[in-house]
Amino acid sequence: MIERVSLADFGPKFKAYVAGRYTDVVKATQLSMRTSGKMIIERTVDETTPHKPVDNGDYKRNWTTSNIPNGVVLYNPTKYAGIIEYGRRASPVGKKGIAALMGWVHRHGMATAIKGAGSVKSIAFAIANHMKNNDTPGKFVLQRARPAIIAELQADIVKFLSAGKF
Repeated sequence: MIERVSLADFGPKFKAYVAGRYTDVVKATQLSMRTSGKMIIERTVDETTPHKPVDNGDYKRNWTTSNIPNGVVLYNPTKYAGIIEYGRRASPVGKKGIAALMGWVHRHGMATAIKGAGSVKSIAFAIANHMKNNDTPGKFVLQRARPAIIAELQADIVKFLSAGKF
């Protein structure tokens, strides 16, 4: 779940502006992505339609960056990030999945309206049955955020280079 951005994604005027300033551009990119990249991703998650990812708080908070020698990597280490990004095929849910669904049902208070000890489990089984029979389409958050990330990154690089501060 990595979306690559390179100098080829920017226009010729920008390429000419940053020519010969590679080290400064890398530093500016790292600074920009640490803040702007994460904010753009969060905004994109909030704007996801028709359905936002469920339990999206952890998903939004866990976007992180890692500096690499020639730039930065923006990624989400959350276990289910790949499912949110790319979706999943319909398939049976195992015992661990049922247990996770039961925890999710309990956390969201879905069973309070239904009386009985088995209500959490029965709701979890109903969700599992739905998952077994239906695909979950991907939200493609990173792919949809890419144009905004590139625009913000270009503006930030110009701002950092003209200020000369890193």
